[in-house]
Amino acid sequence: MSDSVLIAKNLSHSFSSANGEVTPFEDLSFEIQKSKIVAARGESGCGKTTLLLICGGMRSPSKGEVMLDGINLYGMSASARVKFRSQKLGYLFQTLELIPYLSVLQNVKLARGVKDDVARHWLTRLGLEDRMSHKPNALSHGERQRVALARSIAHKPSLLICDEPTGNLDDENAQIVFGALREFADDGGSVLIASHDAAVDSLADEVLSLGKATNVKDDKTTEPAAAIEKPDTIVGAPKPAARTGSVSRLMLFVIGSILSVAALGVAALNLRPEAARSDRVSSQTVRVYCAAGVAKPVEKAIEKYNSQFGGNVEIVRTGGSGELAGQVKTEFETGVKAAADLYLSADDVLLEKAHDDGVIAERFPVAEQRPVIAVRADESRDLSSLQKLISTDDIKYGLASDRAAVGKIVRKIAQREGVLDDLETRKTTDAENVMTLAQALATGSLDAAIIWDTTVNQLNQVDDSPVLRIAAFADESNELKSKIAIGVLSTTSQPTPALKFCRFLSGATDSKNAFEQFGFNFVQGDRWEEVPEVHLYCGSMFTPVLEDSVREFATREGVNIYPRWQGCGKLVASIEGTEDPDLFPDAFLACDISFLHKVENYFEPHTMVSSNDIVIVVRKGYASKIKSPSDLLSGDVRFGICDPQQSALGALTRELLVHPPYEDLYEQIYEKASVIVDVGPTLISQLMAEGLDAAIVYRSNVLADEKGASLLELVEIESERATARQPWAISKQTGNSQLMNRLHEWISRDKIRSRFTQFGFRETLGRKTLD
Repeated sequence: MSDSVLIAKNLSHSFSSANGEVTPFEDLSFEIQKSKIVAARGESGCGKTTLLLICGGMRSPSKGEVMLDGINLYGMSASARVKFRSQKLGYLFQTLELIPYLSVLQNVKLARGVKDDVARHWLTRLGLEDRMSHKPNALSHGERQRVALARSIAHKPSLLICDEPTGNLDDENAQIVFGALREFADDGGSVLIASHDAAVDSLADEVLSLGKATNVKDDKTTEPAAAIEKPDTIVGAPKPAARTGSVSRLMLFVIGSILSVAALGVAALNLRPEAARSDRVSSQTVRVYCAAGVAKPVEKAIEKYNSQFGGNVEIVRTGGSGELAGQVKTEFETGVKAAADLYLSADDVLLEKAHDDGVIAERFPVAEQRPVIAVRADESRDLSSLQKLISTDDIKYGLASDRAAVGKIVRKIAQREGVLDDLETRKTTDAENVMTLAQALATGSLDAAIIWDTTVNQLNQVDDSPVLRIAAFADESNELKSKIAIGVLSTTSQPTPALKFCRFLSGATDSKNAFEQFGFNFVQGDRWEEVPEVHLYCGSMFTPVLEDSVREFATREGVNIYPRWQGCGKLVASIEGTEDPDLFPDAFLACDISFLHKVENYFEPHTMVSSNDIVIVVRKGYASKIKSPSDLLSGDVRFGICDPQQSALGALTRELLVHPPYEDLYEQIYEKASVIVDVGPTLISQLMAEGLDAAIVYRSNVLADEKGASLLELVEIESERATARQPWAISKQTGNSQLMNRLHEWISRDKIRSRFTQFGFRETLGRKTLD
């Protein structure tokens, strides 16, 4: 038996891109021996990352086989491969995928079977002994890169796979990483590295050179970097309702690889409390108050939902929309609990009023219907308008009361046409809801009634021949119609299953079919998924303000949100470079409007959220010496700024210092800066460690660190340019625009507004409606 840890035999791989079929490599064979480091080198687009995915058991090759510790990776079931990967492989991807709300030490100890002393050893070996208690967002990118490497090594895999392990590292830190990889190999591990860094050659025992990819479409070499490939779906990982969240799909591979299979479910609970609740959300009945005229399609949708998804939803009361609105308000004001979880109204105005009163939390538009003059099928008189209905002798007609949605709308129409008094005077009866009127019409008690077009359709489905017909639309202009919507009561004790059903009712094909069967015009909501997954891009300044709130929202909704907290320069670059719609951000909260402008074609019109001042922060005792940006150049002041390419703060600092009253100052500031980093929190950390005397940061960067706020002083910058304005925008291509609107409303609550103020932001957050 050889000492080969990995044997790749005759590997070929092809995939489709916009330029045709791309073949990164063909008939590739190589081996990696125990305790050896192999570097895959080549130009961009030659297939290095694809090769790592294949060797890591995450992307099936088109041809060939991969043997790891004598086992054929692709000769086993997908679920078996998941378990095998968790035991044999370690991964370091470019995206790092650290858990943002765990400490550095906790991130490393996630690895299967890793003891505290082992985790501490590798963190110390990588120069992070004083960063173990920090959260990832307090670290520089290079430090985060070393934390991810420590996590990958700590559980002692047979093979460690590294994608650009020294990317974004200076020479000193790159040598620290090289030393750790060599120690890992000398201890019996094997390493496969993909890198552009020529210095990796000196570390590697062997170098695997890859050529350019072949484009079959035109038989020439190409650069398929834009054709992003996704890893195979994990089979055997936690079901969708218990996925780890607030992380990307790639992190699921990382976690699944470093955790034992038994521990994976525990990790899901620890890392993703919001998703962990989803598999038990249906234990109680979700109770619905439903407008009588909409009950039939809702009942059919409920039947489909309960049978397909194990739901426990039930209509417990029907009636007129106004009657039910009064009931839920009374229950809210008197503190009645668990009478209803959802209220479905045939009049969205009533629902909005209930929302304004605090009775309703979330709202979902569902369908539309029009008021009509309905008669029996054999009625021969001309009743083709409200005027003719009123002027016809001996006609018995009924209206719904003004507490019902159709009653409100017909009275608005009559008021507009100047016939309201006559309409009220000559009516035969009022009824609380449309079904009462329709039944009276069908039995001959009435000759005509103003009801919904959908009610006519519903009644006509009872017999083979039509019972009723539509004599006329009450509003010939079609301006006034009913918008049907469902809302979650703010008093519900089970918002997660209630919201899940609302997403089904407003988005699923089965719901659409149910409403259209009864003549409703279905208003398509978000794409239906049991557990929606969305990507949220947020400038790093928002991490301390919104991280907990985003997690609370995901918990309430029972969805997976993958937030990315980074400098806006990196976020914009990622938006521009991402062609895979599954990885594109569903919403973008930018540090400044200027960065949204760079990618605004991808997004719907924005809403302003807040503003944040740019200030100089100094250690105690320096405020008397530094009163403006120009003072940073005097003496031996050690100061830091942010990179203008990687962050909004850096770009805004540059803009600030090239215009009056600070014109021509930026080049000097840039040249003299002791450090130039990606994000403001890194500068705060260095000030706290006394590595700097001053820095140009956001006010929120200072106030986000409770200790820093007491040890540091702020110096205001006198300029109208010393303010960043933060916009919120939703992607044009997202299938979850309503979910993103609800997230925006969630972070616009008074509770979160106060957090913005606490951390130094100004202005009030904008609000959006479902429309």
